[in-house]
This record gives sequence, structure tokens and C-alpha cells, in this order.
Amino acid sequence: MTQYDNYHINRCDALEFLLDNFGEFPEQMPSLVREVAAGISENVFRGWCFVRLEDGELVFADCLSPCIRACDFYNAKRGVYDC
Repeated sequence: MTQYDNYHINRCDALEFLLDNFGEFPEQMPSLVREVAAGISENVFRGWCFVRLEDGELVFADCLSPCIRACDFYNAKRGVYDC
């Protein structure tokens, strides 16, 4: 049996949340969330928020687990889960 730590489980839950609530991974800060600082959204899901990285990429992150990028989202939509 595979053992998963809380960071892995939380990331999978966050990815499932995105899949259930967003048809596409946003390229821009979603209008339905408020920015609390430049490039950082309010808490969207259990401590996860959208963050604009220095290179301009928008990611979904909680500052503890590896962030979720657009490629992770689209791989999961195709059934390839790598939380």
C-alpha cells in the first residue's frame, strides 16, 4: 500500500477542487477571486490561492506543497494524475 503524506493529499484535494470548479486553468487572475496583494488571490480552497510568479505564470499554491501549474491541471483532465 502506498503511503502519502499530508502535503500530497492536500495537493490532490486542491487539484480535484480545480477540476470540479474550473473548465480551463486560468491564464489570468480569475475575476471571481479577490487579490489580497499584487499577484496573490484570497484563500480559494483550504489555504490554496492563485499566485502570479515572477515569470508571469499563474499557479495554484499553498506555500507548502508543490504548486499546481496549468500542465498539472490538463494532465489530470486527461486522467494522468500526478499529485
